[in-house]
Amino acid sequence: MKPEIFEASIEKGSNKLYVISNRQVGVRNGAFIKLGVNDIFYRAENSETINLRRKFTAEDKVLTIKGNYNYKLISGDLLKINYDEYEAVSVSDIEPHSDKYSVGQKIYAQGGTTSSSAKNVTGEYTELEVKKVDDDGQVLALSISKPGTLG
Repeated sequence: MKPEIFEASIEKGSNKLYVISNRQVGVRNGAFIKLGVNDIFYRAENSETINLRRKFTAEDKVLTIKGNYNYKLISGDLLKINYDEYEAVSVSDIEPHSDKYSVGQKIYAQGGTTSSSAKNVTGEYTELEVKKVDDDGQVLALSISKPGTLG
């Protein structure tokens, strides 16, 4: 059997070897592992897939999670990133505002972080359309013309 070569890291003070690879490396229980040029072989007791479930922040295409995962996550690893996305579904409790509006005018929700997808890489805020105003230009009814996406 031809040996498989891969990079790995070990957390200081532990006996766990973390594979750094863009492919799945299968190590059977009882298989032998040789570290670097060292001629000593170590027996693998078990292997497992790691799932890190941590909240992250995203800024300028960089994901940041709290904690030290330097020994578990290395450049070149394959990652599957899951996140929650929210979109507007209803409008209620319209409060009076000093601005005057007219029917058909667009209002955009502000705040939060817009989510991006393959369909819309720049993200999109919620867009509301003024449906009804009183004589003073105060909004009485709004509808959601675009639900937007926030992450």
